[in-house]
Amino acid sequence: YDELALGVAAADRQLIAAGVTYVEDASAGNGRQEWDTFERLIGTGHLKVGVSLMEGYGHAGEAPSRSAGGRLVRGGVKIAPRELEHEMFPGPAELSRQVGLVDRQGRQVAVHAVGRAAVEAATAAFRGRRRRATRRARCAGCATSGCRAGRHRR
Repeated sequence: YDELALGVAAADRQLIAAGVTYVEDASAGNGRQEWDTFERLIGTGHLKVGVSLMEGYGHAGEAPSRSAGGRLVRGGVKIAPRELEHEMFPGPAELSRQVGLVDRQGRQVAVHAVGRAAVEAATAAFRGRRRRATRRARCAGCATSGCRAGRHRR
């Protein structure tokens, strides 16, 4: 922890010097353990900028909505499909189910879609929510996929 804290404190000083006061950690594996680490970093003064921590789909709901005097807040839920050869995990139907479940829970969902199949599946999942959802959904596309992430926002 000590080495991590020193590195975070150095990065924090650079962020503040550049005028950055708030950051978001959108790692797809984030859960309670990562929340506790950020809480500790803020509590010990190593991290002064505010943090929004997205939870990975497998950890959704583990973290409280906020702590550290409001400087640490729970963000949306991150889903990161994996593409292996000609298959995607989770598949399009399961991805759509996951997006729908998170949306029905009132949480924002972000899909890290890198390959063409994942971008298409994410777009279809969001499109399927369009009539029912009022919250902003987003597709975090990748340049290699040809995705223009902004066009998937609603």
